[in-house]
Amino acid sequence: MVDWWQILDCDEVLTSYWDKCDATTRDDLWTSLQLLREYGNRCPSTISEALGHESRLFSLKARSRSRKVQIRLIYFFFSAVRKQIIFVDVIEKKKRALEPADLKTALKRKADVEKGILDAETFRRRPTPKQTS
Repeated sequence: MVDWWQILDCDEVLTSYWDKCDATTRDDLWTSLQLLREYGNRCPSTISEALGHESRLFSLKARSRSRKVQIRLIYFFFSAVRKQIIFVDVIEKKKRALEPADLKTALKRKADVEKGILDAETFRRRPTPKQTS
């Protein structure tokens, strides 16, 4: 039995991005989110990467096949005991590397969550079921 990690959404950044996406992009995002939920901090580097030891932020990699853009879902591990992952920003990658300025909002939200200033809610979106004819 798999002990799934809980996906939490700070300031509705993940929910807002999800709601703007088409069905194909949502499917791509869902695949990456499910891998993270299953593997958590043991997720392979092809799916998730650390963004620097000092920040303790990570980037979940996703690609929109329909929009042909790389998506980086920025998160941190809030509690390994309770298996909680909190998403603090979503960035569409236009160039190869994320710049420090790209992480400014994510770092602020992370600090605010850790201080108890911001809350994070459970991410409740799911892909739309495929219609069968």
